[in-house]
Amino acid sequence: MAVFTDAFWSRIDRKSTAYKSKVRVIRRWKQKCQHIDEMVSKTRTALIKRSHGKGAAKTLSCNAEMDIIDWILTHRPHGVPVSAKMLELEDLSIE
Repeated sequence: MAVFTDAFWSRIDRKSTAYKSKVRVIRRWKQKCQHIDEMVSKTRTALIKRSHGKGAAKTLSCNAEMDIIDWILTHRPHGVPVSAKMLELEDLSIE
């Protein structure tokens, strides 16, 4: 494992938490090796850095989008910042 981490991240100290996280990255690469090979073999997907499974992305109806916009606009006058997590939770509650 040290050979790979040194090849990609030679400046990281082996005792640091950053090194441990990079080891996890390499383990994930090994687990997804077949998927990565399939993606690289196709010209359409060869340059994609991240992917998700089919059906993993979510699309909202126009009404759901309008409900979220209304929800955001009701929070703005009160000075409430709307985070990505808040949007996600609101989206789940609308459907």
